[in-house]
Amino acid sequence: MAAIFLLAMLGIWGLGPPVSAATISIPVLKDGSGDPAFDTASYAAAIVIDAVSGKTLYKLNPDKPWPAASLTKLMTARVFTSTPTNWEATGNILHSDEVGGGRLRVNVGTTMSLKDLLYSAVVGSANNAANALARLFDGNTSSAFIQSMNTFASAYGL
Repeated sequence: MAAIFLLAMLGIWGLGPPVSAATISIPVLKDGSGDPAFDTASYAAAIVIDAVSGKTLYKLNPDKPWPAASLTKLMTARVFTSTPTNWEATGNILHSDEVGGGRLRVNVGTTMSLKDLLYSAVVGSANNAANALARLFDGNTSSAFIQSMNTFASAYGL
């Protein structure tokens, strides 16, 4: 089974022979058959989308809020490193920066350089450091940062 999956992924990535539904067994969910029968207790969230039609076939907890993902932190780094920044300027972690997930384990109010906040956000995957950077981007709100991030995302087709 692992070999079939690997061959399928190599074909999808264009690194191996083309793989089609005819060469591997792909289960088909028939209209009106209801949700697949499997225990969802060990899953936090899931989604299954038909790659051809774009139709959502199954979803579990689609609206559950999640902390910022690593790709968001990479976009944070992109915004900051493309903007003239005084990397030795300082900022601090506020209570509002604490959103869960990976975090820099410092006390609220701790002052750090923007460079150290960026390193903490990217290398340490610290959500609170990324939120502090967004807030400090242009004053003390994150609205300018969000606008800049959305501009970059749009330029990348995201």
